[in-house]
Amino acid sequence: MANFIKFTILFCGKPLGPEHREFYDRIFDAEIGDEVKDIIRLSALRESALDPSILFQSKNGSDGEQKKITQFVNSIFEGNPEVENRIYDELVRIVKEKFSRGEKTVIYSDLITGVTDKVRDLLEKEGIPTLVDNRRDIGLKQKLFQIEPQIGVIIGSPKSIGEGASYTSANNALFLMAPYEHYKIVQGIGRLLRPGQQHEDVNIFYLFGRDTIMEGILQYLLIQNSYF
Repeated sequence: MANFIKFTILFCGKPLGPEHREFYDRIFDAEIGDEVKDIIRLSALRESALDPSILFQSKNGSDGEQKKITQFVNSIFEGNPEVENRIYDELVRIVKEKFSRGEKTVIYSDLITGVTDKVRDLLEKEGIPTLVDNRRDIGLKQKLFQIEPQIGVIIGSPKSIGEGASYTSANNALFLMAPYEHYKIVQGIGRLLRPGQQHEDVNIFYLFGRDTIMEGILQYLLIQNSYF
């Protein structure tokens, strides 16, 4: 283990592109009836702040809340608009830079469906071998990520890839969709700070849309999370 680890938290707020901003604002301003609770709007805002397209994708075994989110968004928009996604662009830029230095990155996203596969495809297009938590062979994938130097990224939720794992071969963690619960943040970061971490610098990135609900969630986490 390194004698001293420099632990740095970086907040990467990116402004939404014009089309993305319009999409987000229409959800924010939409009238809602009694059948659509505020939590549904908040959830839709959270998802749309990351990637509007995931709101229109069918969820595996959609639960009641997700169905209401989809119905709410479909009542506002006709079809799935194409928007410029600067958040994914920034993610690729960060990971590509780290990979070029021989560094590994763990990407945590509280949203899985429609996010992890897209991120993997973007990274592999850049020549970065990436593993994804698809609820199959996750233990094997965690081991491969730890021991295989050519695998640059593993992606999953803080719960699925953050429990009981050790990612001491990585010195970068990126939270693409920060969870509400601060303990998941602590758990995810802790996977990199375990004994055996050989890097002197460990970097934690929080990537979010500026002037969106995600900025408010991060402010909440600032209060809750002792790491901040």
